[in-house]
Amino acid sequence: LTSGLDDYPRAARPNDHEIHVDLSSWMAVASDAMAKILTTVGQSSEAQLWSTESANIRKAILETFWNPDMNCFQDRCGTPPPDAFDVIVQANGQEKRIPVQFPKSGFVEHRGYLN
Repeated sequence: LTSGLDDYPRAARPNDHEIHVDLSSWMAVASDAMAKILTTVGQSSEAQLWSTESANIRKAILETFWNPDMNCFQDRCGTPPPDAFDVIVQANGQEKRIPVQFPKSGFVEHRGYLN
């Protein structure tokens, strides 16, 4: 992906329960684009559905990703199932299962990249 969504895990412990503010923002922008395209081609009822979808996504972004303590938008790291473990293979070939540690706040404490 050229958006950069594929090359930087942001959580200290990346997992399937991460949700990203930038991906959600792209979905809102895409929904707006669909509404504009459909309006242009005369599909106003379909355009309204996409406009509503965009508004819902934007509302969800504000409710989900705004961290008032840090005064910025941040990714979220949800709670995995209770049986989520990292598996570590030790030098002797034995596997050791260690519970995965996740941030208690649910926010990924990250403020962006300087590259």
